[in-house]
Amino acid sequence: MSLCDKVHETHIQKFAVDLSSLDAKKICCLWWDMPKVNKTLHDGNLGLHCIIPLNIVAVDSDERPVFCEREIDFEFSKSVDVNGSVVEDECVVPLGFSWGSISDGKTEIKGEFLIDADVFSLDTVNTL
Repeated sequence: MSLCDKVHETHIQKFAVDLSSLDAKKICCLWWDMPKVNKTLHDGNLGLHCIIPLNIVAVDSDERPVFCEREIDFEFSKSVDVNGSVVEDECVVPLGFSWGSISDGKTEIKGEFLIDADVFSLDTVNTL
């Protein structure tokens, strides 16, 4: 295998999250679990579909704590140099999240992610 291309960059993404089932008025705390990443490589374009499980603690209109789990997802795409057959090793790491106030049962969450991916070409040699 030989390295064809390397992706190392941060990516900012905004998400609209529905919290209307909680009657939440303010988010107190948010944390995330490891992202699930599905990768594609087609015509020199590396595509990553990332799903991030979020855990949210908020307070409702009666000032009681409420908890929920939500999944957010996003697509990342980048043109890469490839030669022949390829395999890629990817890693998506959430660096942090920020959120705004809750309005009409929804809030906007902004996430920053570190995207690392190595693209390799597979070289084969037939020998006896």
